[in-house]
Amino acid sequence: MDSPQMPLSADQIKAEFAARRKRQLLLLIPVVLLFGFAALVGTGKLHVPVDLNLATTKVVFFLIVAACVGYSWFNWRCPACKGYLGRGIEPRHCRNCGVELR
Repeated sequence: MDSPQMPLSADQIKAEFAARRKRQLLLLIPVVLLFGFAALVGTGKLHVPVDLNLATTKVVFFLIVAACVGYSWFNWRCPACKGYLGRGIEPRHCRNCGVELR
């Protein structure tokens, strides 16, 4: 049987939020690179020396984007109430429970 979790202290909440925010920002690196690569290949400004099957490439692109969105949905949660933190990367308070995040 699981024991009830102890509530996090204000410092623990801020530290956990900082770690989650860092992971969100690091997630942007592959996403931006992926979209940049796709844009350059799509416009013909970048030549890829391998023959890419368009249908397979679209599926792989979609799966990578879906994985990034899924990870973001899982990661971008309030450490105190587990509510989704929204689209912004700089929230000062949780919009669900009001706890101070920074």
